[in-house]
Amino acid sequence: MDTVTIYKGDYGYALSYTCQDNAGTAFSLSGYTAYLVVWEPDDSNAHLTGTCTTDVAASGTCHYDVVSGNFDTEFKYMAKIRVEKASTKISFEPFWLDVKESI
Repeated sequence: MDTVTIYKGDYGYALSYTCQDNAGTAFSLSGYTAYLVVWEPDDSNAHLTGTCTTDVAASGTCHYDVVSGNFDTEFKYMAKIRVEKASTKISFEPFWLDVKESI
């Protein structure tokens, strides 16, 4: 499982992601809305669910723009990209989102 490291209190940057199927092929985001979902490993309640911007739908690329207040606590969260449309909801491979103390 991959780990993305970010720093507590930082904002104004994008977390980028490429949605892929199990074979590693790009998943087309055409018609889908993508979300970044972040939660504590021992808690099923989401810390953050934010709408992502689709960059290139056919390539499965999207990003979440981090804003002030998103990650103000040092913690190692679980995260995933979830896409939805009509009666479809698909979650992609989760990853660690490690919020470290800013120096």
